[in-house]
Amino acid sequence: MLSEAWIRFCIKQIMQGILLANRLQMLVISMLDLHELLEVPIRREKLKSLCHMIIGLKVLENTFRIKGPDIARSLPHIINIIQADIEKFILPAKSKLQLEAVKVSQMSKLGFLSSLTRGGKEADTRLTDALSLVLISLQLLQGGGSHKRQLIFSITLDVLQSLGYLDIDLLRIGKFIRKLGTVTDFQNIVDEVTNCSFLYWRKEMMGNWLSIVYMDVSRFLWLQYILDAFSDGLWLLKLGHVGKASLRSYEKEIEDALKNEIVAPLCRDIETDLRLHVHSTHLKGSVLVNPTKTGVRNLSWYLQMKPLQLPFKFIDIRLLIENYLNSAFYDHSAMSTYDWKIYSEMRLLAELKYGLALDDIHLAENSMDQDFDVNEIVQNLHSFTENYSYNIIKQIFVEKVPNGQYRKSLRVISVDHVASAIALHGLRPISTASISVLKFLTEMFATLSELLQDKLVQSDLLKESNFWKSDKGMATSPSLQQGELRFFLGKLAFGDRGQSFLEQLQSVISRLGNALGLMRILVGGSCRYSCNNSRFMSRARCDMRFAESCKNLGFVDESVIAGKIMDTAIEKYQSNVKIESFSFLINMFLKELQCSRYHHLKDFFAVVPSLIANMIDSKVHYKDKLLRRDHDSGEMFCLYGSCIMGVAFILKVLGQEKSFDELNWFASAKKNLEEGESPSEDRSSSSEQRKGGSLVSWMIWSQAPSASTEVKKQAVDKRRRCRNEVELAECVLKVARTIMS
Repeated sequence: MLSEAWIRFCIKQIMQGILLANRLQMLVISMLDLHELLEVPIRREKLKSLCHMIIGLKVLENTFRIKGPDIARSLPHIINIIQADIEKFILPAKSKLQLEAVKVSQMSKLGFLSSLTRGGKEADTRLTDALSLVLISLQLLQGGGSHKRQLIFSITLDVLQSLGYLDIDLLRIGKFIRKLGTVTDFQNIVDEVTNCSFLYWRKEMMGNWLSIVYMDVSRFLWLQYILDAFSDGLWLLKLGHVGKASLRSYEKEIEDALKNEIVAPLCRDIETDLRLHVHSTHLKGSVLVNPTKTGVRNLSWYLQMKPLQLPFKFIDIRLLIENYLNSAFYDHSAMSTYDWKIYSEMRLLAELKYGLALDDIHLAENSMDQDFDVNEIVQNLHSFTENYSYNIIKQIFVEKVPNGQYRKSLRVISVDHVASAIALHGLRPISTASISVLKFLTEMFATLSELLQDKLVQSDLLKESNFWKSDKGMATSPSLQQGELRFFLGKLAFGDRGQSFLEQLQSVISRLGNALGLMRILVGGSCRYSCNNSRFMSRARCDMRFAESCKNLGFVDESVIAGKIMDTAIEKYQSNVKIESFSFLINMFLKELQCSRYHHLKDFFAVVPSLIANMIDSKVHYKDKLLRRDHDSGEMFCLYGSCIMGVAFILKVLGQEKSFDELNWFASAKKNLEEGESPSEDRSSSSEQRKGGSLVSWMIWSQAPSASTEVKKQAVDKRRRCRNEVELAECVLKVARTIMS
């Protein structure tokens, strides 16, 4: 049961709230209009005051919206109280009029007295009218306070006032009537006095007010009210029947202002705070602080806010910050894999200090899977093939260290990295890799063709080919012919730095082989990814064709025909589903190399023995220097896979595999090296001991051991290592040719 005191207090609060909102609205509009009229800029202090008044308006509106249901339930009691107050002023007049009416009726019985009274008939009429109006007023006050009753009651009071017969305080009654009208229509009145649609013409203040709110954490609750105030401009636009484009434009202005002035700085400050705390623990000499209690300033209040409500959408600041930090931590971890631990700590600190539920980075910590980007490598094939070496046996790429740089670790790319990259980014990059590799191979073949078109090279190639075709070449050790290949040891003007012909040729063929190795790893990674996913796929219980299934289910003939078409399409797809990447590349180049402009490559097989001998010489040479302090870090890892993969591909597309096999180079080289390792090989002492340490220049296969025992042991050991390297190169070439077959 509601008490009368509580109802009167409720009426007082309603009237005070509406009056305060009306005065605030008038004050804000007046100040803005005066500044615009006088062209006087608003100072920051007044701007804060205006913002405070706008917040007051929207707080009142929100309060009435919250208390609206309670006021509506109490409205009948409020109306009864106000009507009872009005009755207190009218009931005395009713009693007075009734007494006068009794007196008039008694005097009317004395006819002669009434005839003596001047104006008696007119007074009777006024008395009767006044009494009737009072009775009507009291009757109107007995019902609900509808607008019709209030209107009739006001007219009745106006007529009573015009009669001027009664001594009624009509001014007080008028105040009660206005109070009754205000209370019964409080919702519309509150919407009118708290409407801030006039701010549509002052949109430039939105950014300033939002920045004021962001700089003062104690005012973070103002944010929703500021957005509500500027959102009232949509009501003004709808009232003017503007198009949807204008509405969307204004909505976008509000959303952009919020993101630029609140969300973006908040994301930046939170990330900076997390970064400073985490890095302070890893920097020497830094002061240890409690990261959960210290920081740039307390930013957690903004994260505790409810999602901001706009007329057209909800904006969750917490969710936006979580999305930003998730994206930032993922991008930084992917670009700088060595910082994965730092960003993992920042993620945990964000959850501990700010309560942010951040996602896992979804990258394998302390590994290189996340550093492999198929798109980036395919787009930069020139750089990739130059900076990596391919191991054909283990199917890995090992990074080459530039000269003068010493690293504790090297970057490695394997099939597992490709499978992980496909799991993250999908299979689409693999489909475009074959086209890019084909273009790159075409460029490398053009470079190789230009390199072998030199007249000096052509002359020496012809001599080399004729030598191997002769009987002397078949019976002679390949090392004995090296003295004839003078062009291999000379310097050619090719590139910025002088390189021997063999080094230039090896560089081009190695890059070509790296591209082929990349294609092989991509195909292997795709198969690995498909194999891993197939573990979670359910197998069909029966292998039944669509046409047969349709017949068993009793479908019409059209369905059976459609099933046969589906079965035929599946059979064709399964027959072509096999991956034949190398077959595709070989067929493409076989057609391309049939033209006459590549005729000068017909003796390429004759260069291969010297090329392999140069690789073996380089590897043995750098292995000897590996334990020295002045060794070249750029050549620490000498892998055959890149160059031999390229050699096998070129021999395949040129159709020179049989010609190279007829040279019997590997068998001859191993035979000569084995003979040189035997102690009975004293016949070698007659040959001159040449200076230098290279396999090619020393002609180590025909060199006799020194008279000194130590020198003899070193020579025998070097022959043994050379023979092992020749066997390894032969094995790698067989593997490469098997892949090409």
